[in-house]
Amino acid sequence: MKKYRIHPARLIVLAAAIAFGVWICLPGFVNAGTFLGVMLSVVTAMCAIFAPALGRGIKRAWGYFAGKLVIILLGGFAAAFLVICGYNGVMMAKYANLPLSQVNCVMILGCQVHGTQPGRELENRLNTALPLIQEYPDIPVIVTGGRGLGEDISEAQCMKQWLVEHGIDERRICIEDNSTSTAENFANSVPILSELGISDGIAVVTNDFHQYRAELNARSCGLSVGHYSAATRPLVFPNYLIRELAALFFAFVNR
Repeated sequence: MKKYRIHPARLIVLAAAIAFGVWICLPGFVNAGTFLGVMLSVVTAMCAIFAPALGRGIKRAWGYFAGKLVIILLGGFAAAFLVICGYNGVMMAKYANLPLSQVNCVMILGCQVHGTQPGRELENRLNTALPLIQEYPDIPVIVTGGRGLGEDISEAQCMKQWLVEHGIDERRICIEDNSTSTAENFANSVPILSELGISDGIAVVTNDFHQYRAELNARSCGLSVGHYSAATRPLVFPNYLIRELAALFFAFVNR
C-alpha cells in the first residue's frame, strides 16, 4: 500500500497560512481586514493541501484554447493586483513619517472609541500628537471623526475630552464630528481650515499604515500636509494592513 506523503514545502505553507489566520483573528474584532485575512489564509491553505490536483488541473486546462485564455487572464489579474499592492506598500512606507519644517496646525484623524474612552489605536494617536501640540502652543488643533457603532460619543469629542484632560486649552481645539471615512475627515475639515486661513503646514497624526491614504485625500482637497505617525501594535497590524491595502487598491482602480 502506497504511503501518502505531503511535501515539506506544502507543510510549511499550510502552517504559515494557519498561523496567519490565527494572528488575524486574535484581536477579537471583525472588520474588512479580518474577513480578507481569513479568506487569504483559507485560499493559501487549500492551495497547499490540493497543490498536486491544482497543478494537474492547470496542465489539463492549458491544452485547450479557452483554458489558456482563462489562465492568462487570471494570471494577468493576479500580477496586476500584486504590482498595485506592492506599489501601495512602498508608498505607505514612504509616507509613514514626513515631518514639517513649519507646523501651522495639528490634525488628528479619528479611530475606534469604546463608549466614551479612546481605543488603543486612537490613544496611540493622541499620545503621538500631544508632544507636537505642546511644542507649538499657539497653533490650532483639529480633531476629526464621527460616531460609529459602540461609541457613545463621536471620535472627535472623545479626542477633545482626552486632550483637555491632558492640559490642552479647549479653545485651541476645533471639532469635526460628522465624518465616517478618511476622505470625509479631510473634506469636512476644509471649511474649518479655510476659516483659520490654513492650507499648508498641516501635521496629520494617524497610524503609520494610514498615512498614505491620508496624503491622497489631503491632496484631493488641495491641502499640503506632513505626517506624524503612531506605531501600530503588532497584534492588530496584519489586520489593519490588509484592510488598508484593499482600500488603496480600490482607490487606485477607481482613479
